[in-house]
Amino acid sequence: MQATLVDLGYLGLILLVYEGGLQTSARPFFSNLPLSTAIAITGIGAPVGLSFVLTRLADASEVQAFTAGAALSSTSLGTVFTILSTAGVSKTRLGVVLSSAALLDDVVGLVMIEVVSSLGTGAVSAETIARPIGASLALLTVVGALAWLISRFLIPNTATLPWSSNLSVRFFVHIGLLVSIIAAAGYAGASVLFAAFLTGAVSNYWDDEHGVQHNLRAASAFEHYLGQPLKRLLKPIFFASPLFLISNNQG
Repeated sequence: MQATLVDLGYLGLILLVYEGGLQTSARPFFSNLPLSTAIAITGIGAPVGLSFVLTRLADASEVQAFTAGAALSSTSLGTVFTILSTAGVSKTRLGVVLSSAALLDDVVGLVMIEVVSSLGTGAVSAETIARPIGASLALLTVVGALAWLISRFLIPNTATLPWSSNLSVRFFVHIGLLVSIIAAAGYAGASVLFAAFLTGAVSNYWDDEHGVQHNLRAASAFEHYLGQPLKRLLKPIFFASPLFLISNNQG
């Protein structure tokens, strides 16, 4: 039962991040990327650097100090997007910068998890560090290129088809895209949450580029079919899932 609740919570986290992507426009995201990168570096570098004070204060080993710093620098994307959305600042410059920084921290955090796991065996290979970063960059490049090609050549030819004005069909197309990109990211070793955000941003980009009506946008389809299940079921389970893990470890 604990494992099931944790999995449901992770599903809620994926949908929260996907929803955050649906609210993000490509132009503000890339224009604020340098500032987001600086914030992300600070959010990781400061905790990891300060954690080595523990080697003297608590007589901890360097591995223990690094592990503590890695834990302190981790970012909960679901919490970030929920707070920004609740405060109504998700589409402002502040919201874009903070969400972008949290995404970058998630990619680096995936690398740090692999490094910490490898430290237990006494060896950290170059592949351990390079694979998550390379896979995430490759995912960004491939999805970005495909999004542009589809927007340029495919969508204009399908805009007049009967199903193009059907909200249900649009919803299943977008969810199918989400599942496909997440599966590819997980297989390649990239961040699944980064893939979810990227998918939402791509869907929003298509809607913006082609002037899709508000009631037919990907965000509207998501809210219509998944808004209430996410709000009333999956989101509470996500925020409670750390307690399930703690109780499981104590047991």
